[in-house]
Amino acid sequence: MASSPKKEHFEELVESMAVEEVERILALSSVEKTLQVSEACKLLRRFMESANKSLQCLDIHEKCAEFLAEKHPIYDSFELDILARLGLAPHLKQNLSYRLENGDPISISLCLKNIMRSCRDEIEEFFTDFKDSITKKLSNLKLEPQE
Repeated sequence: MASSPKKEHFEELVESMAVEEVERILALSSVEKTLQVSEACKLLRRFMESANKSLQCLDIHEKCAEFLAEKHPIYDSFELDILARLGLAPHLKQNLSYRLENGDPISISLCLKNIMRSCRDEIEEFFTDFKDSITKKLSNLKLEPQE
């Protein structure tokens, strides 16, 4: 079974974390907050791999966040090319292309934020399953005898 090692990878990551850290991640109330915490984002990525979910939306979200984090960004077609290679939806690609042609950094930033929101909406579809998997694993960890 090819997916078994990936599933173990998610579970192993949860097992390797301190219970308090897992509880802190579990307490994050939204996809947006989860994506802002590196350990939570890493765990979400492992969950997506284990559940055979496409990582495309997560990769695009992370790349947009990188672009927006730059101190004095100079946007050009480079950003569009990267996002297109990651699988950016055609309508979002077209919108960003239009903004890049106009060259307004504020408009481009807003477009990147819109792309991130679209990605979060996609992730939201299985966010409950992600939280449920963590809850189940955390319950199992708490039931195991301490060494």
